[in-house]
Amino acid sequence: MKEFFGKLKNGIKKTGQGVKKVVYVNRSRLEAGQKRADIEEGYYDLGKAAYASYVNGREFKDMEKVMIEHCRKLEDIEKEYRSLTEKIKENSRTKKCRCGATVMSAAKFCPYCGYKFP
Repeated sequence: MKEFFGKLKNGIKKTGQGVKKVVYVNRSRLEAGQKRADIEEGYYDLGKAAYASYVNGREFKDMEKVMIEHCRKLEDIEKEYRSLTEKIKENSRTKKCRCGATVMSAAKFCPYCGYKFP
């Protein structure tokens, strides 16, 4: 009887760890999606600032400081985005194919290019 409850306890523990990992990956995916939206918004703001400078008749060289500020902000957000996507990859049950697609780690073939995994 002790053996049965020991196995049950271990099974419950493993399930709990799996659930924690799934929750972490999903939370990270949500956060990465927000970072991706922030990047797109940053591109928009950068273009908007450049166009406003053009419309107002100012030289683009006058915009250099503003542009650099926008680019640095974008660079920081992109670093955070890459970090999150790496964490997701490490913690999810996927692998990267040579074609660049992300597939389930149990896949024997890539559904996108047909590559046979070793």
